[in-house]
Amino acid sequence: SIASGDSLLLDATMLRDDERQGEIHELLLFTPEDERVSPQAVAMNAYIIKSDSWAEDFEPIYVIEDQTFPRRFPEGWETTGWILTEVGGDDMMPMFGGGGTEEKSWVAKTESKEYEVITPRLQAKQGHLLRFTADMGGGFMQMFSMFGMGGGDPSYLNLYYKRDYDEDWTLYNTYFQSDTIVFKAPYSGFYRLKFQGSGVSLDDFLGFSLPKKSLKIHDTFTDFSPLLSEKEGETWNVVYNRIVSAQVNEDGTISPIADTACLPYDFDLDEYYAPGTAKIYQMAYLDTIYHQFIFKEMPDNKMKAGTPYMIIVNHGDVSFDAVDAVLTSKLADPVPVYDFTDYFNNFNLSQVR
Repeated sequence: SIASGDSLLLDATMLRDDERQGEIHELLLFTPEDERVSPQAVAMNAYIIKSDSWAEDFEPIYVIEDQTFPRRFPEGWETTGWILTEVGGDDMMPMFGGGGTEEKSWVAKTESKEYEVITPRLQAKQGHLLRFTADMGGGFMQMFSMFGMGGGDPSYLNLYYKRDYDEDWTLYNTYFQSDTIVFKAPYSGFYRLKFQGSGVSLDDFLGFSLPKKSLKIHDTFTDFSPLLSEKEGETWNVVYNRIVSAQVNEDGTISPIADTACLPYDFDLDEYYAPGTAKIYQMAYLDTIYHQFIFKEMPDNKMKAGTPYMIIVNHGDVSFDAVDAVLTSKLADPVPVYDFTDYFNNFNLSQVR
């Protein structure tokens, strides 16, 4: 018990869950035994990322005395004109995030919208986060330009992303004010982020992870049985040697293309591709006079390891490459066999091919 007016210091632990990424807000509720005292709630806040997250703050590992030569970006970065420069808190007024109290820090900076900078190749599961800070210059010049009072063009930042097999960059968002920005992976895969803007600097990247070692798998499942048996239950990035692409006709129209696959890991199509890109059908055997295979649509678009499926790609390309896939050498249950009566009683024919 605690006497009135006394205080007690408590250690509270927020359980970590890798499936919950980003800012987490919880309430710690204290309920006194004395009903005359009202319950008290204390807000608990945390920012959750994976334990192997990638981080980059552009700080050199040694003191740079001669700054007449420009510093190179860390390994994996690409740029057409951004520079690494050393700045301090005195460069900005407190109202714009400065105040002169911060230690000097290196940042990536550009003054021209003609330049761009691209991150190293990173991997992420759908919903995982990459956080970084963006400074739009601050000070009176930025304030004047924001309110149309001269001072040049306002600072801004365009953020694009591109995954393996994507032909073009996709604009994620445009920013006009200094802030901590969070990029949330729309799909699982291997990403590069591109930044383009004017009068902006970037720093303190945290999230996603550098690509782990990949396992290459070919179509012939049996050829890889010994290898898969050796790695049973292990988690790997998988490079699958097949891409299924919709057909682009001479007149510009697109025709769907079908293919079959039996993967040694679970694969959720909607985790990697936009809705409508492709559909998944599970293979079954119809034991009638014709002895034919049928394919039943899977509404959740998920492929279970060791199970044969047909995939119909409606547009674009679909790869079976996977991030953090759990491998298995085991086939699932035998292909379902239905007789003539089962076929008509248990199936919606509009969902069967």
